[in-house]
Amino acid sequence: MVYAPEGMHGEALVNAQRRGFHALANPRERLDYVDHVYHRRWHPAWPFAGNWKNLVRRLRGTPKGGRIGVLDMLEPWFNWVIPWEVVRGWAKAQGFAEPTLLNAGESPRCAWHVLLERPAG
Repeated sequence: MVYAPEGMHGEALVNAQRRGFHALANPRERLDYVDHVYHRRWHPAWPFAGNWKNLVRRLRGTPKGGRIGVLDMLEPWFNWVIPWEVVRGWAKAQGFAEPTLLNAGESPRCAWHVLLERPAG
């Protein structure tokens, strides 16, 4: 699995949240920040469009994932997003057949879930 460009890991909001998380000095501050992100609260250091989107989601009652998922999103310094053609190129360069996309029906796609197989013969 690698992250897809259409997913949240390439968004300005997520990258601003990740920077804010890593600027905090101790675990208590970081866990409080996870709650802030989880509850989709406004933050002056985040892009206006992302704050606005979170406000609308809160008002609509849009379901949220879990806090562990938020921590998982924030903890890495950076998550690379990889275009599909790059994934295909990696597979070809290593001698695999055309990759099979296992989550083709997912929209928006956060990641490429890929099955690689060696060609028969």
